[in-house]
Amino acid sequence: MWALEEATAARLVIEVAGTAPRYRFAHALVRDTLYAGLSAARRTTLHRRVAEAIEAVHGGGLDDYLPALAHHWARAAAPAPELDKAVDYTIRAGDRALAQLAHDEAAAYYHQALELTETGGGDEAGQLELLIRLGEAQRRAGDPGHRRTLLHAAALARRLGDTDGLVRAALVNGRAIAYSRLGELDPERIAVLEAALEDVVETDLESRARLMANLAVELVFAADRDRRVALSDQALAAARASGNDAVLAHVLMARYYTILAPNTLPERLTNTGELVAVTERLGDPFIAAMARFFRVRTAMETGDLEEADRCLAALEAHAADLRQPFVQWVAQFSRTGRELLAGRYDVADLVASAALKTGQAAGQHEAVLVYTLERLQTQIEQDKLTDAQQTLADANTLGFRLPLLDSLQAMLACELQQEDEARRLLSTLAAENFKAVPVNNLWLSTIANYAVVAARLTNADTSDQLYGILAPYARQLPVALLVPSGCVAYHLGMLASVLGRGNTAEDHFVHAAEIHTRIGAPVWLARTRLERARMLLTCPHVRHPDRARELLGQAVGTARELGLGNVERRANALVRECA
Repeated sequence: MWALEEATAARLVIEVAGTAPRYRFAHALVRDTLYAGLSAARRTTLHRRVAEAIEAVHGGGLDDYLPALAHHWARAAAPAPELDKAVDYTIRAGDRALAQLAHDEAAAYYHQALELTETGGGDEAGQLELLIRLGEAQRRAGDPGHRRTLLHAAALARRLGDTDGLVRAALVNGRAIAYSRLGELDPERIAVLEAALEDVVETDLESRARLMANLAVELVFAADRDRRVALSDQALAAARASGNDAVLAHVLMARYYTILAPNTLPERLTNTGELVAVTERLGDPFIAAMARFFRVRTAMETGDLEEADRCLAALEAHAADLRQPFVQWVAQFSRTGRELLAGRYDVADLVASAALKTGQAAGQHEAVLVYTLERLQTQIEQDKLTDAQQTLADANTLGFRLPLLDSLQAMLACELQQEDEARRLLSTLAAENFKAVPVNNLWLSTIANYAVVAARLTNADTSDQLYGILAPYARQLPVALLVPSGCVAYHLGMLASVLGRGNTAEDHFVHAAEIHTRIGAPVWLARTRLERARMLLTCPHVRHPDRARELLGQAVGTARELGLGNVERRANALVRECA
C-alpha cells in the first residue's frame, strides 16, 4: 500500500470514492508511460493476473466484463488454452455489442478474434464462423467492406464443403430487401447465391426460399424479368410450405422490388399488408421497419396518403430505436419524398441533406443519386434551370446507367428550349415503342417523364404510343426512389391534348385535379391547372378561354405561395396569350 500512497501523493493516481479501495491514473499519459516501461513478459503476466482476478471476483456475472476480459486475455494469450480464452471472450464481447446495436464495436471485436485465430493457427471452420459474424456486423454498421468479407467467407465455405456456412454467407451478403446495386448486377454475389442454391437439399424449404428470394431480387436489373419473377414465385411457395413466419417475411420483403411494376400494384398492396401482419407476430424491429417502408411507397403510388403517413411515422420510430444507418437513411429519404409531394421544399431540402450524409455513412452507393433526384425536382419547380442542369450533369458522372436519367435529361432539355436534344432522346426509345426501358421500379417514372417530353414537343405519333402504354395506370402516382410525381392521369391529359382529344383530355385533367386535391399535392395541382388551361386554349372542340384564365389565376396563386417559379413563368406566358 505504501507504493500507492506515494503515487497518490505524487498525483500519479487518484483514489476513487467507494467502500473498497480503488484507484485510477490521474492522466492517460501516466498510464501509457508506465505501461511502455514494462517488459513484454511483465505485461503478459499482469494482463493474465487482471483477467484471472476479474473471473474470480465476477464469475457469477461476466457479461458486463466481457470487453475487459477480451482485452486482457488477448494480451495475455500465448499458450493455446489462453489463446482459446482470448478468442472466446472476444467473440462473446462482439455478440454482446451486436445485441446492443453497437455494430461498429461488434465488428471490431470479431475482427480482433479473427486475427487471434489466424495468429494461433486456428481451424478454418472457426475462421469461417468469424468471417460470417464480421460480415454481418459490418453490414449492419453500413461498412461496404462487408461484401468482400462475406465473399471471402463464401469461398472458404465452398472449399471446406460447408453448405450451411455457404448459405449463411450468401444470405447475409446483400440488402435482401432490395438489389445490391442500382441499375446493375453484382455477378459475384449472384454466383454465390446460385452455388448455395445448388448445394442445398430440396427438403430444406427455409434455406431454399431465402436463397431464391435473394437471387431474384439481385436480378432486378437483368434483362430476363421472367426468371426473377419465377424465382420469387417459387420462393414464396416454399416459404408458405415451411410454415416459418421469419422466412415468409424475408421472402415478402425481397419480393417487393423483384416484381415491382405498375401492373403489380394490387399484388404489392396485398403482400405489404400480409408483411405488416407477419411482423406483428414476429416482433422483429428491422422487419417491422422495412414492412412500413414498403407500405409507404405502395400507399404513395395509390394516393393513400393517410396510410403513407401512418407507416412513415412508424418507420421513423423504428429507425430511431434500431440505430442502423441503413434504416435511418431509408426513413429520411422517405420523409423527403413525402415533403416534396406536399410542396414543402424547404423542409425537403433539409431532410434530403441529412439523408445524403446518413446514406453515405451507411455505404449506400445510390444515396447521392436519391439526393440528386430530390434536388432536381426542387430546382426545376423553382425554375433554377441552370442549377438543375449542373445537378443532372453531376448525376451523369456517378456511373449509373439508367433510362430514368435520360428521361430527366430530355425533360430538362425541353425546359431549356433545347428541342433537338429532347427529340433525339425521345426518338431513340420511341423507335422501339419504349421496349428498351426495363420493367422495374423506375419504369413508370421514366415513361411518365417521356410523356411530358412528347407533349411539350407536340409529337403526335409518340404521344399516341405513350398514351396506349400509360392508359392502364391512370390512377397511379409514379414514384422513383421515393420521389413522387403527379398522377398518371395528369400525363394522359397532356398526351390527349396533343392528340386533339379535348374531351378525353378534360376528363383526365379533372380526374388528376381531384386526386391531387385529395392527397394534398399542391405543386401537381398547380401543374394540372396549367396544362388544363393550355388544353382549353388550344383544343378547338373544348376551347374555353374564360375557364382557362380562371385556372391560370389559380395556378399562379399557388406558384407564388410555394415559390414555383417554373409554373408561374409558364402560366404567365399563357395569360398573355389569353389577353
